[in-house]
Amino acid sequence: MARRERAERILAEMARQALKVDPAHQLWREIFEVFGKEARLRDPVIHWTRLAQPIMKAGRCNASEWRLVQ
Repeated sequence: MARRERAERILAEMARQALKVDPAHQLWREIFEVFGKEARLRDPVIHWTRLAQPIMKAGRCNASEWRLVQ
């Protein structure tokens, strides 16, 4: 369906961004393996922080880690 809708480059870029947060994520890894050879976009479709939520440590304001939103 992604090929029919010509969304390969979009999915590849979203997979690149998601894998910055969780390089071992199975679904995004599979999407990247299928579409990762597509030409990169000039600008990211979405910043990786929009695909993740910060995990705060002991009430501090800086995130100690990030987790992909399910």
